[in-house]
Amino acid sequence: MPFPQIHSCLMCEDAREERYRKATILGLYGIAPNVEIIIKDMTKPIAPLTFVLLGGPGGGSFRARVEIRLEGGEHSVQTPPTELPLPESGARNTNLIFRFENILFPSEGTYRFILEVDGEPQYQTTFRVRPGRPEEFQ
Repeated sequence: MPFPQIHSCLMCEDAREERYRKATILGLYGIAPNVEIIIKDMTKPIAPLTFVLLGGPGGGSFRARVEIRLEGGEHSVQTPPTELPLPESGARNTNLIFRFENILFPSEGTYRFILEVDGEPQYQTTFRVRPGRPEEFQ
């Protein structure tokens, strides 16, 4: 089967797979690209940041890499290419979870999340990052 077609990206603090093809989502920021992450101190990393990709049926063995890049800028965070075995899901949906620890966003702006599979871009979306005002953290 081919790699699943990704149709949505949830952004949250954390997510974990549960029994019976369910997931627990913690600290939901929203559905990209309509997500704005507000950071208290832009000089410190946030942890964790998780991307939950929702897709259609698919399956097989793939090599995946994820990149988070500031639009128009040089800043980028990349994972090394990693084996991504997906059991064939038949007519069911596929959920993929990518979790980042201690990610630093050095500047305000629009960031791009890119999933590359077998050397080809498979899914992209954007989200905004900005420093928060003190009253937003009370």
